[in-house]
Amino acid sequence: MTENKTTTLLAWLFALLTGFLPMIIWNEYLSPAAETEPALAGIFWFQVIACLVFIALAFFWKATLPLRKFFLIWLAVLIIDGKLHGLVSNSALWQSWFGDKGWNTGMFGEQLLRLAVSLIIIGVLTLLGFKRHDYFLVKGQLDAPAERVRWLGMKADEPWTKFGRTFAIIISIGLTFFLVMGIVSSAAPTTEQLLAGLRFLPFAVVFAIMNAFSEELTYRAALLAPLHGVVGKQNALWITALIFGLGHFYGVPYGWIGVAMAAFLAYILGKSMLETRGFAWAWFIHILQDIIIFTPMAIGLVVAGGG
Repeated sequence: MTENKTTTLLAWLFALLTGFLPMIIWNEYLSPAAETEPALAGIFWFQVIACLVFIALAFFWKATLPLRKFFLIWLAVLIIDGKLHGLVSNSALWQSWFGDKGWNTGMFGEQLLRLAVSLIIIGVLTLLGFKRHDYFLVKGQLDAPAERVRWLGMKADEPWTKFGRTFAIIISIGLTFFLVMGIVSSAAPTTEQLLAGLRFLPFAVVFAIMNAFSEELTYRAALLAPLHGVVGKQNALWITALIFGLGHFYGVPYGWIGVAMAAFLAYILGKSMLETRGFAWAWFIHILQDIIIFTPMAIGLVVAGGG
């Protein structure tokens, strides 16, 4: 096996072992009916230790050396978003500010924390020598060519101004249909709920803007930056799509369908970053999806995690 193939294989193995898959396997297939905090904490420490093992290997195994910054950034994401985020959000002070005070207040607190996480990750990227354009935090070339993807039915390359608009419309319609069918199958919304949804819509837009920025920075741009030049465009897209998709197992939609939908979206949004060398299309399309999810969530028609 060539060194490049070994490096690529190690990147995939790292994503599987240190990403969200161990948590899903434990929660869904191995854990007893009553989950315990020590068991869940054990999964987190397994992820951290696995990261540290890969980082240690990168100091003396040549095949892992090009991946060292990727390993370090993901370890930072795990610790900051996976642990520090929870410690702050569960603290008595934070709960006194944002806990049990309605959807708007709770979501505002959550998005403030997510934004703080993304800003810290920017700091980590800066310490590792990345510039803003390296992690795509620029507008980019909005009309750059979208390279043909045969399994999407694309017959030829086309500008992102065309492909991006078309994809945004199709994926938004698809997500709306999926959510509406799920809502109607359980209980048709009342007139009061629909009117409440309209009142919450401006808040959903603001929170969608914040959430989309945080997720695109933390789980896409920050990971693509050290990865795509090492394992190539397609591997980088699918590795980051895998991480992002598995991270939405307990989101909306819930379960493996949610994983598949989030991974597909992640592939396209990552593709937009690499091809336009910018953040704009990914942020815009992600905002639309979050608005569609957050609006029914605000009035209790949709619950994260399938609850």
